[in-house]
Amino acid sequence: SVSLSPACKAPAATQDRHIVVMHASKHGDCYLGMDFGTSGARATVIDGNGQVLADVKKGYGQQPEKDWAQSWETTLFSLIQEIPADLRSHVTGLAFDGTSATAMLLDQASGAQLAPPRLYNEAMGP
Repeated sequence: SVSLSPACKAPAATQDRHIVVMHASKHGDCYLGMDFGTSGARATVIDGNGQVLADVKKGYGQQPEKDWAQSWETTLFSLIQEIPADLRSHVTGLAFDGTSATAMLLDQASGAQLAPPRLYNEAMGP
């Protein structure tokens, strides 16, 4: 859940997304943080003082486990598009965070996915 200050717009919400856009008088350098959790992802833009300028949340949709990599990629680009363009143009730093111990094997040369990702909470073995 997100607490809203009086300075922000009312959030637009659907079942799998939540958007909060804060108003700032001017934009200098902004920083984008993205967190990919077990059930959804979040992108937050802050200014140099740590003030939240935009906060976007989105679920992965139905049955993301059928293709985690595609679900993450789709959600990544969707979140970025939800951030207002004037803020995106001021982003000078980026940080990513994800679920702990999630592994996705990639080919070193091409970056191609070698096997389906395994989340920390997936049971393996007999």
